[in-house]
Amino acid sequence: MFSKMIDFVKTLYVICRLEAGPQKVPSSTALLTGSLIAYILGRMWVETFDHSIAAAGFLGVFDAILLALVASVPLMLLRFNNRILQTLTAMASAGFVVCLAQLFLLFLLSDLPLPEERFSRVVTFLTLPLLLWKILINTVLLKTALAWNFLPALGLSLGHLLLVFLVGGPMASSLVG
Repeated sequence: MFSKMIDFVKTLYVICRLEAGPQKVPSSTALLTGSLIAYILGRMWVETFDHSIAAAGFLGVFDAILLALVASVPLMLLRFNNRILQTLTAMASAGFVVCLAQLFLLFLLSDLPLPEERFSRVVTFLTLPLLLWKILINTVLLKTALAWNFLPALGLSLGHLLLVFLVGGPMASSLVG
């Protein structure tokens, strides 16, 4: 059991370095469930820096649902149903790794003596590379899973991100108040 976790972490490391696709991830429903829960919790924790806990919880779940749709709907339409489990597991696990990196950076930046309006700009600027890294990871995973070129996979990955920011953010703010 422990050696399988070590192998999974090694695979996740290679995926986050953009050197492997989702086919390297074991096909396991338990692993998918754990990855999605970790992804939701990681996104919630990151969002608590800007939103209330309820809004952050909504955004975490909303992002995970969109991630599942972005990964599974195109695969189902192209009749690659056997790739859904591995692709979604890889995307959620890699997303959790990016969330951990964002949290580490946010905790480091939280001690900066900056006014509130400047602080949010500095944080946005410094976390932008992590956001781009997440987009690249999802693009490579979708490109490999869907057997597409880079640009369509990038469009799908950017579409996911835009929906989370442009639809999820306002929905969370309006639902929670």
